[in-house]
Amino acid sequence: MNAHHVMLPYNQFFGGVSSLSKEQFLKINGFPNNYWGWGGEDDDIYNRVVSRGMSVSRPSGEVGKCRMIRHNRDKKNEPNPQRFDRINHTKETMNKDGINSLSYQVVKVEKFDLYTKITVDVGKP
Repeated sequence: MNAHHVMLPYNQFFGGVSSLSKEQFLKINGFPNNYWGWGGEDDDIYNRVVSRGMSVSRPSGEVGKCRMIRHNRDKKNEPNPQRFDRINHTKETMNKDGINSLSYQVVKVEKFDLYTKITVDVGKP
């Protein structure tokens, strides 16, 4: 969050580090699947949380501080020109776009000492 000097760029900002319980995640139907390219998915999650009657708590800057690693946007991950329209329609789409519509194929499973890496194919936009 240091990139924004601990000030939110806008009130509904939901980027960076966040946490949801399993129950909360299921209540919002998980993450949206219809965002391809850069931008908007974190704002969609914020809209899902609020539309389900939950609130976002933000710890003080002393407690909830983290440092963003400087990075460039991934190549071939251009801004999605449809992101603003999708964000504006979260309430209409969230019941049919999320965990209940997730489709993927497991490509590879690799077991390591501390974690398991599962590579999946989610198809193309």
